[in-house]
Amino acid sequence: MKKNAYVEKAQAQLDELSGKIKVLKAKAQGTQASAKIEYEKRIEELNTLKETTMKKLEEIKNSTDDAWEKTKTGFEKSVKSIEEKIKSTISKF
Repeated sequence: MKKNAYVEKAQAQLDELSGKIKVLKAKAQGTQASAKIEYEKRIEELNTLKETTMKKLEEIKNSTDDAWEKTKTGFEKSVKSIEEKIKSTISKF
């Protein structure tokens, strides 16, 4: 896969994950106080992971055509971590 195509795909993944985080945030508003605190904590963790992942995507965008393949591994691990955290949050609540 070419770098530009990968960047577009990666951005779409981030956009989708951002949407899922927003849905979780909306659900948190309708929960009881004790659950809401835990929900908000997890959402904050997700946002932190998302910020890290966005930085990794920027590294890919700014890397040379030869080096971006190495950089994408870190991005993919970050995306997987966010996806797992979202699934965990959904299953808990």
